[in-house]
Amino acid sequence: MSLITEVKTRVMKYPSLSVSEVEHGIIIHTPDQENGFNISLFVDSAEDYTAYTVAFGNWHGHFDTEEEAGTFVAMGLTNQCRLREISWGSKPSKWVVESLKNGKWVMEQTTGSLFFPFWKKRSEKVLQNSVL
Repeated sequence: MSLITEVKTRVMKYPSLSVSEVEHGIIIHTPDQENGFNISLFVDSAEDYTAYTVAFGNWHGHFDTEEEAGTFVAMGLTNQCRLREISWGSKPSKWVVESLKNGKWVMEQTTGSLFFPFWKKRSEKVLQNSVL
């Protein structure tokens, strides 16, 4: 069973979630769009390799194995994961995925824009799903 099929099958057990199919992947729509984030999973495969991209809102990360990508998708649906969205002015420009380990939030991965209005006021919003 492919990772996308497996994730879709598992997500269907939770009535608060819905799944959209897109080219080469899926988007998991979470119920709390104001305080949470959607999760996307894309698979890029060729004859000699397969790569996985997981996205939490505007953050994205690349993974080499099904296991790593699947684990990250599942983590994004729990309250053990959060996404910090950092803005300058009204423009979100940096996204930090954190996981809760031993009672402390630890940075896992970061994605950011190359160009952002650094001279404007910085603000931060914390997004979190707690479906699983």
